Amino acid sequence: MHINIQRLWDDLLFTAQFGKVKETGITRLTFDQNDKKIRQWFTTICHNLGGDVRTDRAGNQFARFFSSNDQQPTILIGSHLDTQPNGGRFDGILGVLAGIEVIRTFIEKQHAPKHAIEIINWSNEEGARFSPPMMGSAYACGHLDLYSVLESKDKEGYLLRDISEGFRSDSDVLTKIKPSCYLELHIEQGPVLEKGNINIGVVTSITGISWFSIRFFGKARHAGTTPLNYRNDSLIKSAKFIIEFQKYLIDNSDDIIGTIGKIENFPNTPNTVPEETIIYIDIRSASEEHLDNIDNIINEILHANLKMDKSDFELKKNSNIAPTNFSPLLIRAIDKSIRQIGLTSRHIVSGAGHDALQLAKLIPTGMIFVPCEDGISHNVNENIEKEYAENGANSLLKTILNLDEILIY
Repeated sequence: MHINIQRLWDDLLFTAQFGKVKETGITRLTFDQNDKKIRQWFTTICHNLGGDVRTDRAGNQFARFFSSNDQQPTILIGSHLDTQPNGGRFDGILGVLAGIEVIRTFIEKQHAPKHAIEIINWSNEEGARFSPPMMGSAYACGHLDLYSVLESKDKEGYLLRDISEGFRSDSDVLTKIKPSCYLELHIEQGPVLEKGNINIGVVTSITGISWFSIRFFGKARHAGTTPLNYRNDSLIKSAKFIIEFQKYLIDNSDDIIGTIGKIENFPNTPNTVPEETIIYIDIRSASEEHLDNIDNIINEILHANLKMDKSDFELKKNSNIAPTNFSPLLIRAIDKSIRQIGLTSRHIVSGAGHDALQLAKLIPTGMIFVPCEDGISHNVNENIEKEYAENGANSLLKTILNLDEILIY
């Protein structure tokens, strides 16, 4: 049994018109007009296939097939239909549309699975309009309260509560059904699979994330009248740290990855020596041990390598998310399915967060990655080959068939 790639590809190109930017990009933010249009399209398509489409209090969409009995064990599949500003056509969208294509294929082949199947479009996965990201899945899984969802405000001051009227319900779905597992198909958003000429990535875990900020202290002085050896320059202190920290990251690149992507400098004028500089550090690793130890590494660089003391800096840990490991059962099922199809694969760790992260805390969860060109994502140039979509959707279909046989029914 195989999916119809032309039908799936047509869906991908058609839905790319909702929020089209330039030739290949999309801006489709949560509950904007284009997001509402694709939600309506999702509802219509699923209804036409015989699905029962429901929403929950956060606006997540659930399309149920092959059983109207919520207590029948259910295989959940899905991802998200919202995008980043000037984002791409496949990030998240592939997972939802491939789910629809799997249902079409089952109906076409007159295959009735033992489990019910629920396709889910999770709300506000990107977090591009409302904070936090993965909002819908976090709420549905009980990791975020309803007040935080409904009172979330965008940069224009609109509350999610107000602009989502008609696209939410006053009840929940995930707490009513009996999920056996969750599967998510997604583009890799990195270069590993394409550069290795590998068809499928079997995701074993999602990295944990720790965010730090370091505030470096100096003293503002006139840039034209203060000799260099008389200066206490906060920006220079931060630059020295960045260089040393980069060396550490390069030496430990197999275990940890880090980025300093934001710098604030005060007073930030060209003719004044900086008196305060703040850098923001994003640290990711699949090892909780490495994440737990990174503040010790930062302190060692500051104190031992650079000979700074507390008068020079202030270190803060702003947030921490532990690594998420996926179900060994689902990893084995995906591996088996790929072998049966005859595709190449490798195990891979995701450095990006996904809705599967939230589900993995509750039920057996797995993810399937397909390559994307040059590893580009969150960008109008994001692209995949038709073959990548076909391989991913067939892997999803075959995994569902295998799980339908082995999961407790």
